[in-house]
Amino acid sequence: MEQKAKKGKMLNHSAIYALGIFIQYSTSIVMMPIYTRYLTPQDYGVADLLALGVEVVGLIIGVISAEAIFRFYFEKDDAQHKRRVAFTVFLVSLLINLVGYLFIYFTAVYSSSYLFEGTNISNGVALVRIYGATLIFQVLTAIPMAYIRAQQKPVLFVMFSVLRLVLAVACNIYFIVYQELHVVGVIYAVFTFSAIHGAILFTYMISKTGITFSGSLARKALSFSWPLMLSSFALFLVTYADRLFIKHYVDLTAVGLYSLAYKFGFIFIAVSWAPFSQMWESQRYIVAKQANAQEIFRYTFRMTQGFVLICAAGLSIFAQDILRILAGSEFQEAYRLIGIIVFAYVFNIWSQYCMFGILYSKKTIYKSYADWLTLLFTLIFYFCLIPKWGAMGAAVATYFSLFLRFLLLNYWSNKFFDMSLDWPRTILISVSAYLVYGISIYIEAPIMISLALNASLLFGFMVMVWFIGFSIQDRERVTNYIKAFR
Repeated sequence: MEQKAKKGKMLNHSAIYALGIFIQYSTSIVMMPIYTRYLTPQDYGVADLLALGVEVVGLIIGVISAEAIFRFYFEKDDAQHKRRVAFTVFLVSLLINLVGYLFIYFTAVYSSSYLFEGTNISNGVALVRIYGATLIFQVLTAIPMAYIRAQQKPVLFVMFSVLRLVLAVACNIYFIVYQELHVVGVIYAVFTFSAIHGAILFTYMISKTGITFSGSLARKALSFSWPLMLSSFALFLVTYADRLFIKHYVDLTAVGLYSLAYKFGFIFIAVSWAPFSQMWESQRYIVAKQANAQEIFRYTFRMTQGFVLICAAGLSIFAQDILRILAGSEFQEAYRLIGIIVFAYVFNIWSQYCMFGILYSKKTIYKSYADWLTLLFTLIFYFCLIPKWGAMGAAVATYFSLFLRFLLLNYWSNKFFDMSLDWPRTILISVSAYLVYGISIYIEAPIMISLALNASLLFGFMVMVWFIGFSIQDRERVTNYIKAFR
């Protein structure tokens, strides 16, 4: 009974986190019709490259990660210790990111000339400095939200997610639609809603933790986090460096189309995996100490990956229909890239699940090894594929790069904590997802007919997942849970 109660709590929390994460990422969905009608693909590309620059600086100097909160928060069942962990991680992160902002501020003259090359924007230096301030706001948002997750307060997480959505939509509509500021409006909007949201979250966290710093905890967090920082920087280049190659070998318009397609990869993560991972990232450390930990890890993987692959197939199948409904005519060609990027991110989800052994054993240097090796091969793929195939070459390079990263992380992680996952079953339904997506590519029909045919394909795939991806015991558990929930 106790085990069932724990599973029920995990599922209930995951459902609430699912709502919160979907709300956070729904900004991209809500704003897509506005961005693709009030911005040109070139504007979209400039905004994406500007965000890239800020993130690069954040990863270079952002030594402490939110993962440190989860790693040390549960070491002691002591409220004072938990508060001290949260505030210590927050303070060190804030000070480091302040240094990062100073770097952005004093190099804005050079970075703005590259970012706004070929545009009619004259105040690029000021815009880079304004957008760069979001590096500070990231800490004000990310660390308190991680603290809320560690506290296992999913309802509060949803409330702050709703607040972020409301602020983001209001600011974007005001600056882009009402003021008609185009890409400048994007910059003003991101600065404004990030500052307000960060200030509110910081006020909440400090009211709970107080000012309780620990030098020894800071050193432990730094020791734990610096390999993660190195690997995060490498992974960031794997994810975003392709935009720089596309800008160099093609143009900003191609960057804009590719960036829009990549948004679907992020939306896929937000819908299929991020909600569960918000709870699982802290819960898995507790599960690992249980006698039947291996069984729980295997069962959890089967159930989550069945859902992940349904989402991947669905988003890939309906990509063209979604763009026909939501996006402007200049952005329609982005649909050709979406399926490849979404399926590439399935490997990213597998990596996140399977690298637990590296985190649990505190051997985070192996994650750094995997990410830097992946970056090496990714750059080779970029040089080989992007000059000839442009954005399509970048999407294919992303697919093979994330597959390689998964293989490396799974191999090293199993040396420290072998979960003995059910790979034959997962691979079988993955191949089925590829086949269904392949069929959908050849569907050329009016929107309503296309939607109906694609819905039929997705339903057929869901039946495959139910009977092939899940064992008889899995199906019984799902059925019983649905009955109990009703």
